[in-house]
Amino acid sequence: MQFSFLVGGQEQHQVDFSFDQFAGRLEIRVDGQRLVKDFRLLSLKLTKRYEFTVGQDEQHQIAIEKKRKLFLAGFRPQQYEYRSTANWCKLTKVSCANTPGSRQQS
Repeated sequence: MQFSFLVGGQEQHQVDFSFDQFAGRLEIRVDGQRLVKDFRLLSLKLTKRYEFTVGQDEQHQIAIEKKRKLFLAGFRPQQYEYRSTANWCKLTKVSCANTPGSRQQS
């Protein structure tokens, strides 16, 4: 699953999220610079939240949540949500067979 979004008005930044559901590699980049690198293959938690601040003069609090099902999570759709200061957006992966860049916004 991969998605990107822009944050900011005068001072814009691009946030890129990528998660390989089968290998467990997760990465978050801001303006091309890696901010978070994580390995999520076996986890007891159903929700993982990543929080960080973007910007220098125009700062925005960013939160990205990755939610998984309890059983056979690697083979089932997962839900992703991101918030930039006060706006929530939800993304749901529709199928494991999708290419890494494909996604459905709901």
